[in-house]
Amino acid sequence: MKRRAFFGLLAIVMLATLLASAQEQPLQHVADLADVLTDQQEAQLNEQLQAIYDDLGFDSLIITANDYQSMAGDRYAAEYYEKLRSPQQYPNGVALIFNPHSGPNGEIWEAARGTGKGMLGAQGDDALFDVVRPYARDRDYFGMFQAYGEYLRTSVTPPTPAEVAGKYGVYGLVAGFVVALISALTMKAKLKTARRQTAADRYAMRDTLNVTQAHDLYLYETVVRRKIEKPKSSSGGGSSFTSSSGTSYSSRGGKL
Repeated sequence: MKRRAFFGLLAIVMLATLLASAQEQPLQHVADLADVLTDQQEAQLNEQLQAIYDDLGFDSLIITANDYQSMAGDRYAAEYYEKLRSPQQYPNGVALIFNPHSGPNGEIWEAARGTGKGMLGAQGDDALFDVVRPYARDRDYFGMFQAYGEYLRTSVTPPTPAEVAGKYGVYGLVAGFVVALISALTMKAKLKTARRQTAADRYAMRDTLNVTQAHDLYLYETVVRRKIEKPKSSSGGGSSFTSSSGTSYSSRGGKL
């Protein structure tokens, strides 16, 4: 009986160890279907993107492909991404797909889900093109993906409290100073200079106290704000779509 209990406990421990080791295995972050990278380059990119996931909890996948299987590039990237990792287990992530044979310098698309929609997709097409286009022109695909990995880490890293304060604190101080200066100059312009008198009652001159403004003060007030919709442009956020699983993605990209 004791032997059975011992072996049962041993089996549980081994199973838990196997599950833990399986969870610790690095994820696949590179799918080089177009075969434009060496094995060593794939390993380096995988290590770079795995570090982003380990540090920030944001998943990513880089795909190279010669065609999109009769789908749009962004949708093919999303569908391929979901075959590897479900949106339920990895809700925050991005798939980048590159077709080296589409156009003179290739074509690139990005599909981001979860928090990636706001941190990446909202930046617009130009922000993505600025990162990858110089490398695509030189056919330096490894350098292009490395640069995108660095851009990805910067984009998904939350700002520190000091960075937030430094970003908005200066504007607040300048705005406060300008408002205070305008208020002081306005009040000064309305003041009337009085000459020094020998007695206090001499300061009260006839017709010198004139009320120039009147205000009604209310305990409550209603403020209505309406959002002004801005027209979309290539530099101000991309489009969006829904995958076959019902997951929402942001989309940006195009020919390079």
